[in-house]
Amino acid sequence: MTYTLRVDSASGTSTRAVTVDLQPCEPQDIQTWAPALAAWLSALVAILCARMVVTRMFNRDSSV
Repeated sequence: MTYTLRVDSASGTSTRAVTVDLQPCEPQDIQTWAPALAAWLSALVAILCARMVVTRMFNRDSSV
């Protein structure tokens, strides 16, 4: 990438061309997000299982 650097000072304005080498972009695909997705799904399953166990253990139905 090349850009023009402009510096304003009391003695005047100076410009110069600056070249910068940019890092390559990292793709955002399923391999990038797989660990986060697996953790989210595991937490969802754990919460649903815990909810089911608590509901069955502490059922407030007094007719049984």
